[in-house]
Amino acid sequence: MMDEKKGKKLSETYEDVTGGLKAGNPAMWHRIIMCILIGFAGMALIGGVVFDFVLDRQTEELRHMPVIGVAENAVLPSDKYFIYQVYFDDTEHMHYLVSSTSGGVVVSVVPPEGTQEPEDVMSMIHYDPAAYLLEVDQRGRWSFLSTSVRENILKKIQAPVAP
Repeated sequence: MMDEKKGKKLSETYEDVTGGLKAGNPAMWHRIIMCILIGFAGMALIGGVVFDFVLDRQTEELRHMPVIGVAENAVLPSDKYFIYQVYFDDTEHMHYLVSSTSGGVVVSVVPPEGTQEPEDVMSMIHYDPAAYLLEVDQRGRWSFLSTSVRENILKKIQAPVAP
C-alpha cells in the first residue's frame, strides 16, 4: 500500500514538472537550471579536491628526488659549449661552468676521467671566457677548441711593450 502511494505521488510530480516545462513556467525552468548548475559546481569542487591531492603528492615526490646526486645531471650530452668560468673545489678538482652554444642553462660540470685539459685554460678563461670552446663527442669525451680570442690574447701577451 505504501508503494502505491509513493508511485502515485511520483507520477503526479513527474506530470507536474513536465507540464510546467512544456508550458514554459519560469519557476520550473529555474529549478532545472539550478539543479544543473549545482551539479556542475559539485563536480568542479570534487575535481579541485582531487587535483589538489595529486599536486600535493607530486610535490612531495619531487622534494625527495635528489637532483644533484643523479648521475645523468653530471654528464654533458654531445654538443659544443661556451665556457664561462673555471674554478677549483676543496679537493682541487676543476669545475667548469658551461652552457650549450645554442642556448640554455649554465651548469657546473667536472671533466670526465682522462680529459686532456690545456695548461693555460685557467689563465685564458681569466682574460676572456671565449678563449676556449668545449666540444663533447658522442661518447662523452671532452676536447678544448682554441678560438680566435685566445690567439689574440697570446699576441697581446707576446707583443713587446713600447717604452
